[in-house]
Amino acid sequence: MRNENPCRNCRTRRRKCVWEKGEPSCERCVQNGTKCIPCPTKEAAKGVRDGNAQLAQWYQEVLELEEVLDSAHNMLWDTTSTDATTVPIASTVSTLVPTTTTALPMTTNHPTKQNKNNEPQWTLSVVNGKVQLESNIKDYEELVMYQQASIRYLSPLAGLLERESVRFEGISISAIASANLVIQCSPYKPRPITIQQLPYTDIDYRHEMNQLITLYMRLYNSTVGVLHERSFMTYYNQLEDPLSSALVLATCIDAIAYMYPGLPYSSLEKRQWAEFFYSRYRDLLFDMYHDPNRRLEVVMTTSLVVQYLQDVVMEYGEARRMTTLALLICADLETHEIQHMSRVESVMFYRHRMYLQLCDRVLNVYLEGKFDFSGIQLCSTTDLLQDESQEVEQYLTTWKFILELLGCPYMTTLMEQINLTIYGESCEISLDMILGFETALGKWWKSLPDYFRVCEDPFTPMTQHSLEHVTCSVTLMPFATLHCLSAVVQSAMLNPSFDNMSDNAVASNMARIIHDKAELLTLTSIKVLTYVLKRNLEIDRDAIPLSIGYMMSTLQAVCSIISHRTDIQIQPEVLEVLSKCIAKLNTVFPPDHRQSPSSSTISPLEAFMKTNNTSPLFSPGSSMDSDDPKLMDIYYGFPLPGYSMTNDMLSICFNQLERKFRLAF
Repeated sequence: MRNENPCRNCRTRRRKCVWEKGEPSCERCVQNGTKCIPCPTKEAAKGVRDGNAQLAQWYQEVLELEEVLDSAHNMLWDTTSTDATTVPIASTVSTLVPTTTTALPMTTNHPTKQNKNNEPQWTLSVVNGKVQLESNIKDYEELVMYQQASIRYLSPLAGLLERESVRFEGISISAIASANLVIQCSPYKPRPITIQQLPYTDIDYRHEMNQLITLYMRLYNSTVGVLHERSFMTYYNQLEDPLSSALVLATCIDAIAYMYPGLPYSSLEKRQWAEFFYSRYRDLLFDMYHDPNRRLEVVMTTSLVVQYLQDVVMEYGEARRMTTLALLICADLETHEIQHMSRVESVMFYRHRMYLQLCDRVLNVYLEGKFDFSGIQLCSTTDLLQDESQEVEQYLTTWKFILELLGCPYMTTLMEQINLTIYGESCEISLDMILGFETALGKWWKSLPDYFRVCEDPFTPMTQHSLEHVTCSVTLMPFATLHCLSAVVQSAMLNPSFDNMSDNAVASNMARIIHDKAELLTLTSIKVLTYVLKRNLEIDRDAIPLSIGYMMSTLQAVCSIISHRTDIQIQPEVLEVLSKCIAKLNTVFPPDHRQSPSSSTISPLEAFMKTNNTSPLFSPGSSMDSDDPKLMDIYYGFPLPGYSMTNDMLSICFNQLERKFRLAF
């Protein structure tokens, strides 16, 4: 007779539970040899009697999860009772689907009668309790179907798929990765501030600072909103001596650091002015640390000077210490003082805290080789101050979505492994994570506001034509970020392998499919980034840091292709556009900061690459031998060390590109 209170196994499988009178187990459990466990009665399921309906619902869900776990335990026990069996998948999972199923179509949708017979079926083997694919898979789309079907039909054994890992061998370290290794392996040496007074006479400091601040407000702050222009300019114009204000000094330092092509200074003059401002600022900063009424000023000014320390003079240790102190102050301000701030102060606080946390994560990449952008506290994207433009809102919204993507658990876990290959080490990535990459980016893309989505599908071959109507560099940032990630990640996946692949045709075939998909996405993203770079240089010649960032990701992917020694070819028209972008970017760097083009001269970074691509790598954080050349000292010999190293990185990548594809830049 049918039992009104079915056992857990029958309830999980949604099957009729039949008990013979006086028997301790139902007919199905006896037939399957599984332990028959009655479900709790409806009265017992109520469980909670305090009137909280939500808590009662959670209690019921816990009971259902326990049923699923019991079912999984029974099935795993059954599969481990034999060493190896090979059966069609329909019979392997017959206990998970109705007995009327004769052939199991492994798809995640509900097929119609017309296409049901055309759906693929696969044969699995169960070896030592682990499900193993035996059938060949034709292409990437079928591999995704297999993954989705496994989750649907093999649940609760879906976790087995997640544990199937693909190995990727490390690639030769590119110039970009080598620069980070040089930074990580170089011991920190405190630097003295040598410019206490400018070597000029009759200097009108107010005039020079007026020029810098006007340029900063017009070309940078009007978009990013790091200062409330009306409040700042009122404050600035009331100062008798602008050199006495830490906020004004920090603003001038940031203006010099941003690489404006039209800044009327030579490279030496830039360094002299910036160091002069910084020496004054640092003296004021020590006093501000001890003044409880100036802690917000510490937060804001630290946020403004970090780019100079990090990207221009490459003082990463000093930037890390200042950032850490400012973030500690942020935590205290939010706890004790945020409620007493004015609206302008609170908005500035939340924006600069986000920028400082972002700087902290970037410093982790430089100093530790660690890619983890999780936990950044985002500021409001709609809380605009008086006179602020919609460009500020768009900029803040851009970073909100970019940081949500970079900081999500999936991307953090994936990039932890990809980083290993970039630095020359092998890694393992789960098959489930590999197949979910394009889906994760596509889902994020669809969540963006309409004005950021320059096209419907960011991976279509003709996507670059969608860029022609874009007129703002900020609008390009999410699109470029997506393809920067795709280029770096997929170019690191060009050499997949499985255990025992040499004598396993199925594994070899699956590795080929993963390689082909990685090659397709790599070439697509290189092409898109090249046209993004071209468009960015056309619409905003002052957005140089963005252009350099896009170029770095593009060249990292190109160098990965070269490193794998594959026959992958980049389209000639893409290489032509890329060469023109390279020529434009070359004009940004001061001529006296470029390495000698002489064939008899090898750059410091190139020497490091040749040494460490043929010998064991330095561990991140370790120091170079005293006998090794002082590579960083060579860069520090230039007025703007960061410019010199960046130019060296790009030049080495350009040379590799030229040799591989026989181009003339």
